[in-house]
Amino acid sequence: MIQSKLFVAFATVLLVAATSLVAAFYIQLWPLELLVSFAPTATTLLFIGVAVLGGLIAWKGGFRRHLIATCLGAGALLLGIFSLCYVMLGHPSAAVTTISSSKQAIRFTTFNREFSNTELERASTYLRTQDSDVIALQEANPDVTKQISEQTGFAHYYNATRLNTVQYTSTALVSKYPILESYTYELEVHSSLVKIVIAIPRVGKMAFYSLHLTGPFSAQFYDERMVDSNSVINILAKETLPYAIGGDFNTTVYSPGLRHFTNGIASSAQPTVSGMLPECSRFKGLRILCLRIDHVYIPRSAFMTKATISPDLGSDHRALTVQFHF
Repeated sequence: MIQSKLFVAFATVLLVAATSLVAAFYIQLWPLELLVSFAPTATTLLFIGVAVLGGLIAWKGGFRRHLIATCLGAGALLLGIFSLCYVMLGHPSAAVTTISSSKQAIRFTTFNREFSNTELERASTYLRTQDSDVIALQEANPDVTKQISEQTGFAHYYNATRLNTVQYTSTALVSKYPILESYTYELEVHSSLVKIVIAIPRVGKMAFYSLHLTGPFSAQFYDERMVDSNSVINILAKETLPYAIGGDFNTTVYSPGLRHFTNGIASSAQPTVSGMLPECSRFKGLRILCLRIDHVYIPRSAFMTKATISPDLGSDHRALTVQFHF
């Protein structure tokens, strides 16, 4: 009798845990956002564990003809599978398109140079080989932006007018073409967004944005992040030109927060990340712990033809270059 009660109690706890995981997605609780942003492998294993335990309880309950435990276990199994599918399969994914070479290609690179990175010459050498039209930088400052501009041969650049008060860095944009307009947006203290407008031959005017969102490292940071994310969505909703935005979003494609952003700008821009397990852009510690937290969005009417992740450039981030056509 005692074993039966313990069995039901364990099944109940597991079902409550599985239900809480699903609810956390919809409520967008910051601990779950932190998990899927910086420990997606562990999160996946957690969901698999819930599903496996739920399945075992359902099987054991059925074997014992214990209806309550069977139902509880089956519920946990279904919720575990749902959570796993939501994380691994539910995020938007882009397709690479083959298009006529006569079309004008636009190349956009985003690179978080890491504020302590001193190997700028190596990074600039690689960035120059990518022949991008625009480079979005994060954790830069006016001196660094100028140095990268000179070393890549790009004569035009714009650095945010407000620097992060912690690292004294910000976002910046380096352009192959003259900058017609530039703007720094006011976000929360740990985030940064800048914009430039340029005229690309055979394409016309386009807006480019460089974004650095704070990570969901605490409840306060997560709240700031969501405020900033909504602010950026509203800013982009007012953009009248075709635009591309790239940067360090500090979260993976599995997070509810990034999906909220993607859905918020879906009418005007599309993501460029591909596949269930996208290639990593941030490496810190063991390679198995690498992440894809750098992202580029291109105009809704554009077609992505190529995406490239750089080798090590002295930063914990890799440069991401996306080529697209209209």
